[in-house]
Amino acid sequence: MHPSTYPSSNTSAINPGQHNMTQTLSMLHDEDPQFSSMMQTLNFERGQVVATPDDLAQKMFVLMNGKINMVCTNNEGRRLVIATLEPGAVFGEGALDNPGDPNVFAEAAETISVWQVPAGEARNLTIQYPILGWGLLQTYGARLLQV
Repeated sequence: MHPSTYPSSNTSAINPGQHNMTQTLSMLHDEDPQFSSMMQTLNFERGQVVATPDDLAQKMFVLMNGKINMVCTNNEGRRLVIATLEPGAVFGEGALDNPGDPNVFAEAAETISVWQVPAGEARNLTIQYPILGWGLLQTYGARLLQV
């Protein structure tokens, strides 16, 4: 199935658009060997660091299940959760030549599963599979609403 034929994101009672986003990405992963070969699946338990600031600058991530906190630390070591991401969130925009805050990292808020995409592949994948770009836009929007 070609990526453009996958169903569009609809509103879900739990979290608008996110459920269908993860379903669509899972279908794409299962049916497109090229897409799935670029993804590395990682699992984390609550409290584990999912992505350091360097990781966020060099890799793109897709949250497939669970919740992630984007955490900022100041010079005194104080932590502030600046966003909570839910399934379907695409983060690590540094992989697309948009380096983020060097003090922000991603931490598992509960048991999670993420797909990791190396920086060299992230840009090509977002061009070849527009749903990833759509996921980034949805994630930006959700993060802005949390501020």
